[in-house]
Amino acid sequence: MQCQKCSNWKCESMSYAELEENWELAIGGIVTPGHRRRFKKETVNRGLAFEDVRLSYKYCSKGILTRFYIMKSDKDTKGTVPIKNCREYRIGSEADVSVEVPSPLWTACTIESHGPSRVKGISFTPGLYERGIYFRVPMCGEIKPKVSKQKMTVTLSFDSNEEYLRWWGRLYPEEFRKLNAS
Repeated sequence: MQCQKCSNWKCESMSYAELEENWELAIGGIVTPGHRRRFKKETVNRGLAFEDVRLSYKYCSKGILTRFYIMKSDKDTKGTVPIKNCREYRIGSEADVSVEVPSPLWTACTIESHGPSRVKGISFTPGLYERGIYFRVPMCGEIKPKVSKQKMTVTLSFDSNEEYLRWWGRLYPEEFRKLNAS
């Protein structure tokens, strides 16, 4: 199994505060001291304030690999250790979670809102414009999907709101059930 093909594999730029949050979600505990030293070094090298420095990382959002790796370049997206029979391995197109239409979640997504909102404690943000409706979709943690005319992107690219909701439901099964409860 190749990590870079898994929907749990993340490659993203983040500040130290974002690194701490993602680390806690994926691995738990505190960030190892070497990462803080690297941010401090980049503060000096770039002439930026500590909170303004961003580094690119690759990591497993499910914590299978218990490390965050600093990316050497934008093309450095491969996993560092091959994982055989990973219990969290997921391909974005797997349809093991269904979104029944209509459903409470689908209804929450179609309530027009031009900005972020919360439903049952979960943050929503504008999704794709479909069928004459301005859709809202649940955020992926603190990450807002990037929306263009025909695509929505969060590491992977989605052609429809339903496709995104299925993928989101696999990442957040408890929240998915919570939103679909009548």
